[in-house]
Amino acid sequence: MKNLFMVFFLTLTTALFFNSNLFAQEARGTMTTSEATMEVAAAGKSDPAKAAAELKKIFQDMLSDYKAGNREKVKAAVDGLKLANHEKWFAEKFGADKAKGLTAEYDEMLAAFEQEFGKLLEKVVKGGEREVLVYMIAPEGVMREATGLQKDAIAAMKNPCPLFTVKYVKPGESSGISVWSLVLQDGSFKFIGKLRKLK
Repeated sequence: MKNLFMVFFLTLTTALFFNSNLFAQEARGTMTTSEATMEVAAAGKSDPAKAAAELKKIFQDMLSDYKAGNREKVKAAVDGLKLANHEKWFAEKFGADKAKGLTAEYDEMLAAFEQEFGKLLEKVVKGGEREVLVYMIAPEGVMREATGLQKDAIAAMKNPCPLFTVKYVKPGESSGISVWSLVLQDGSFKFIGKLRKLK
């Protein structure tokens, strides 16, 4: 399969501001063009641009529901971002040995998952970020948008898959908040975190 190079620049009309260490990290400086491949098709999507648009819509709808007071819908959306059978997923992607530490890390994150998203969405309505950039970091692609931990994760994968990063910025600014990593599992986006236990 030939590599195709693209960046996903998508704009939200609402403000999103993530500052929890569980989910986000401040990103400074100008980010260069993201280059990825169509290997996202192997994760259940045939079109990377449509996949990125879907990821945008998930967070857009979640914020809209939060602002409207639809807490049940927000809870459902947050629950939908959790990996299914995460211990098995980590074992399939990274092997049994590495999966042990990653499963423990994910279990710790899950314990505060809904509460942290609630805090983040509460801050969202007070923030000034109005745009979102979505990047796909793909195996065998040029990884200028990848964090060090994302590069480590892809290098450690026995069964590689694309990683997605969402960056929230104010209009006209290049610095903002990066939320990573997300993956496609059975055609749906799931949050896997930073995978620090790979170190």
